[in-house]
Amino acid sequence: EIIIMPETLMEQSLRQGDVDIAGFNRLPADLRASKEFDYLFSDYEPWGDVAGATPLYFTEKFIKEKPDVVRRFVTAMANTINWQNAHMQEAAEITARRANLDPNNVKIRYYAPDGIIKEETVKVWIDLLTEFGEIKPGIKPEQIYTNEFNPSYKR
Repeated sequence: EIIIMPETLMEQSLRQGDVDIAGFNRLPADLRASKEFDYLFSDYEPWGDVAGATPLYFTEKFIKEKPDVVRRFVTAMANTINWQNAHMQEAAEITARRANLDPNNVKIRYYAPDGIIKEETVKVWIDLLTEFGEIKPGIKPEQIYTNEFNPSYKR
Protein backbone atom coordinates (compact mmCIF):
# COMPACT_ATOMS: atom_id res chain seq x y z
CA GLU A 1 0.00 0.00 0.00
CA ILE A 2 1.32 3.45 -0.90
CA ILE A 3 0.76 6.14 1.71
CA ILE A 4 1.29 9.80 0.88
CA MET A 5 2.28 12.02 3.78
CA PRO A 6 4.18 15.23 4.41
CA GLU A 7 7.95 14.82 4.70
CA THR A 8 7.75 16.15 8.23
CA LEU A 9 5.96 12.92 9.25
CA MET A 10 8.09 10.44 7.28
CA GLU A 11 10.97 10.09 9.72
CA GLN A 12 8.62 9.56 12.65
CA SER A 13 6.61 7.01 10.63
CA LEU A 14 9.80 5.09 9.79
CA ARG A 15 10.93 5.09 13.42
CA GLN A 16 7.52 3.89 14.63
CA GLY A 17 7.41 1.13 12.01
CA ASP A 18 4.29 2.57 10.36
CA VAL A 19 6.01 2.42 6.95
CA ASP A 20 8.76 0.20 5.56
CA ILE A 21 10.27 2.71 3.13
CA ALA A 22 10.13 6.47 2.63
CA GLY A 23 11.10 8.74 -0.25
CA PHE A 24 12.40 12.11 0.87
CA ASN A 25 12.91 15.19 -1.25
CA ARG A 26 15.48 16.41 1.28
CA LEU A 27 16.84 13.55 3.36
CA PRO A 28 17.84 14.84 6.81
CA ALA A 29 21.59 14.36 7.27
CA ASP A 30 21.18 12.67 10.65
CA LEU A 31 18.80 10.11 9.16
CA ARG A 32 21.14 9.37 6.27
CA ALA A 33 24.06 8.95 8.72
CA SER A 34 21.98 6.78 11.04
CA LYS A 35 22.81 3.09 11.33
CA GLU A 36 19.15 2.54 12.18
CA PHE A 37 18.07 2.77 8.54
CA ASP A 38 19.53 1.77 5.20
CA TYR A 39 19.95 4.49 2.59
CA LEU A 40 18.94 2.99 -0.76
CA PHE A 41 19.59 5.61 -3.45
CA SER A 42 19.01 9.15 -4.66
CA ASP A 43 17.51 10.08 -8.02
CA TYR A 44 21.03 10.71 -9.31
CA GLU A 45 22.19 7.14 -8.74
CA PRO A 46 19.75 5.39 -11.10
CA TRP A 47 19.26 8.29 -13.53
CA GLY A 48 22.62 10.07 -13.60
CA ASP A 49 22.43 13.28 -15.62
CA VAL A 50 18.74 12.68 -16.37
CA ALA A 51 18.21 13.60 -12.74
CA GLY A 52 19.42 16.95 -11.58
CA ALA A 53 17.60 18.91 -14.24
CA THR A 54 16.33 22.19 -12.98
CA PRO A 55 14.36 23.83 -15.73
CA LEU A 56 13.19 27.36 -15.11
CA TYR A 57 10.37 28.93 -17.02
CA PHE A 58 9.69 32.15 -18.88
CA THR A 59 6.53 33.00 -20.76
CA GLU A 60 6.78 33.13 -24.53
CA LYS A 61 5.79 36.80 -24.31
CA PHE A 62 8.70 37.59 -21.97
CA ILE A 63 11.15 35.66 -24.15
CA LYS A 64 9.99 37.52 -27.24
CA GLU A 65 10.15 40.94 -25.57
CA LYS A 66 13.39 40.47 -23.60
CA PRO A 67 15.58 37.75 -25.12
CA ASP A 68 18.72 39.48 -23.81
CA VAL A 69 17.44 39.24 -20.23
CA VAL A 70 16.62 35.56 -20.72
CA ARG A 71 20.09 34.89 -22.15
CA ARG A 72 21.82 36.70 -19.26
CA PHE A 73 19.68 34.87 -16.71
CA VAL A 74 20.35 31.46 -18.28
CA THR A 75 24.09 32.22 -18.43
CA ALA A 76 24.15 33.25 -14.76
CA MET A 77 22.23 30.11 -13.78
CA ALA A 78 24.57 27.86 -15.79
CA ASN A 79 27.61 29.42 -14.10
CA THR A 80 25.98 29.05 -10.69
CA ILE A 81 25.07 25.42 -11.37
CA ASN A 82 28.61 24.57 -12.42
CA TRP A 83 30.06 26.25 -9.33
CA GLN A 84 27.57 24.44 -7.12
CA ASN A 85 28.35 21.05 -8.63
CA ALA A 86 32.06 21.66 -8.03
CA HIS A 87 31.53 22.92 -4.45
CA MET A 88 28.52 20.96 -3.18
CA GLN A 89 29.32 21.07 0.54
CA GLU A 90 30.14 24.78 0.48
CA ALA A 91 26.96 25.49 -1.51
CA ALA A 92 24.88 23.61 1.06
CA GLU A 93 26.52 25.59 3.88
CA ILE A 94 25.83 28.89 2.11
CA THR A 95 22.21 27.86 1.52
CA ALA A 96 21.80 26.95 5.19
CA ARG A 97 23.33 30.23 6.36
CA ARG A 98 21.29 32.44 4.01
CA ALA A 99 18.03 30.59 4.66
CA ASN A 100 18.70 30.39 8.40
CA LEU A 101 18.46 26.58 8.34
CA ASP A 102 20.24 23.84 10.21
CA PRO A 103 23.04 22.76 7.83
CA ASN A 104 22.19 19.11 8.58
CA ASN A 105 18.80 19.65 6.97
CA VAL A 106 20.13 21.08 3.71
CA LYS A 107 20.46 18.42 1.06
CA ILE A 108 23.53 18.50 -1.13
CA ARG A 109 22.13 18.74 -4.64
CA TYR A 110 23.42 17.88 -8.07
CA TYR A 111 22.35 19.85 -11.14
CA ALA A 112 22.70 19.11 -14.85
CA PRO A 113 26.09 20.41 -16.06
CA ASP A 114 25.92 23.87 -17.63
CA GLY A 115 22.19 23.87 -16.90
CA ILE A 116 21.60 22.14 -20.21
CA ILE A 117 18.22 20.50 -20.47
CA LYS A 118 18.39 17.07 -22.07
CA GLU A 119 15.59 15.70 -24.21
CA GLU A 120 15.61 12.41 -22.29
CA THR A 121 15.10 14.30 -19.02
CA VAL A 122 12.05 16.06 -20.41
CA LYS A 123 10.79 12.78 -21.88
CA VAL A 124 10.94 11.06 -18.47
CA TRP A 125 8.55 13.67 -17.07
CA ILE A 126 6.29 13.69 -20.11
CA ASP A 127 5.99 9.91 -19.88
CA LEU A 128 5.25 9.97 -16.14
CA LEU A 129 2.72 12.79 -16.39
CA THR A 130 1.03 11.09 -19.34
CA GLU A 131 0.91 7.77 -17.49
CA PHE A 132 -0.72 9.43 -14.47
CA GLY A 133 -3.24 11.27 -16.65
CA GLU A 134 -1.90 14.72 -15.81
CA ILE A 135 -1.25 15.64 -19.46
CA LYS A 136 -2.64 14.42 -22.76
CA PRO A 137 -0.61 11.93 -24.80
CA GLY A 138 1.38 13.17 -27.78
CA ILE A 139 3.42 16.00 -26.28
CA LYS A 140 6.95 15.97 -27.63
CA PRO A 141 9.93 17.29 -25.63
CA GLU A 142 10.90 19.87 -28.26
CA GLN A 143 7.45 21.45 -27.89
CA ILE A 144 8.06 22.46 -24.29
CA TYR A 145 11.74 23.29 -23.79
CA THR A 146 14.70 24.98 -25.41
CA ASN A 147 18.41 25.41 -24.76
CA GLU A 148 18.47 28.26 -27.27
CA PHE A 149 19.51 30.83 -24.67
CA ASN A 150 22.20 28.71 -23.02
CA PRO A 151 25.66 29.70 -24.32
CA SER A 152 27.09 26.28 -23.37
CA TYR A 153 24.64 24.38 -25.54
CA LYS A 154 26.08 22.99 -28.74
CA ARG A 155 23.60 21.81 -31.33
